[in-house]
Amino acid sequence: MIANIIYSSDECHKATQSIHRLIARALQERGMPVEEYFLVKGDKQDLANTQVSAITCARVARKKGIWRYLPDVLAGKIARMLVSCRVDVVICDGLGVMRTLIPVMRRLEGLSLLVVIHGLVKFKSEDLDFLQRYSERIRLVTVSPSLATKVKAEYPSIHKITNAVANTLSPDFQAGLLDRDVARSILNLPESGHLSVVLSRLTDKKDVSLVIQAFAKVASENRFLVIMGEGPQKPALEQLVAGLGIEQHVIWLGWVNSASQYLRAFDLFVSASTAEGFGLSVLEAHAAGLPVVCSRLPAHEDVLEHHAAFFDVGDIEGCAAHLFSVVNAEDVCDLKARYEQFSSGYFRLVSELRP
Repeated sequence: MIANIIYSSDECHKATQSIHRLIARALQERGMPVEEYFLVKGDKQDLANTQVSAITCARVARKKGIWRYLPDVLAGKIARMLVSCRVDVVICDGLGVMRTLIPVMRRLEGLSLLVVIHGLVKFKSEDLDFLQRYSERIRLVTVSPSLATKVKAEYPSIHKITNAVANTLSPDFQAGLLDRDVARSILNLPESGHLSVVLSRLTDKKDVSLVIQAFAKVASENRFLVIMGEGPQKPALEQLVAGLGIEQHVIWLGWVNSASQYLRAFDLFVSASTAEGFGLSVLEAHAAGLPVVCSRLPAHEDVLEHHAAFFDVGDIEGCAAHLFSVVNAEDVCDLKARYEQFSSGYFRLVSELRP
């Protein structure tokens, strides 16, 4: 049995949840049984996640309060759970889950870990010691080739156990997309007009302020910027929009459930992220048939290669030029081929770990 442990059921972890569910699907299609768990129960979880067991709460997992003095309680609980389910491989959602499993690995000699690294991370010295000691029973897998290159360069001691399997989407992703008119109607968007969309958490790393400043340079009567997402930067972004005098051209949709199904409502997708482990949102946009304007990050280039208009990180003028000139995309995204590579990659790595 394989245990697929996702860090949290919280809505803000939906991207990693979707990738881990796709990993489970790929392995199950190849005859490997997979059981899904959340390490901690989120404060704001999707109703679809309520049927999945949560192992503990964030306070225990992070060793807050009295739990810092009782380090073996959680490890013992997880060890008993894995033994009772006859688990031999655990797929870990990032370093948070891996660190929780360190004392469990010491107890269970037959247990192996496949640790999925979703973005740029900082390995502690104790992480590196653990990974080297149990290198025969652990594989790291980054979600893009460029991320694997960075990890190997920065942490040469774990070079041999670091692999890359590029993230992808479900091969039936496109079948779930709503038609343009239907999607615009549901979201209460203008029936006509050119709509550029930003779909992301509103955080510093996503640099939505750059997109707003670039859009202000090309805004016109029939052109709108739609922002789908919530986050700590929203008040500052609203002030920026007001200061630029483009309130009538910016539409705030907030957080939208299953947001990707509405992508065909839009004419252009924009991302100004300053760092990404993998550009899942830009792949979704490309798969939906939208032209993509995005920052020139290794992760974005891994995903889209020549299928995007790139601008340098922080380059407002470059972004604005593409917003004004990019036309409809003509390339078709071959999700079936991407998924086959994804499935084969995870099957190979899990097969290496199983006795």
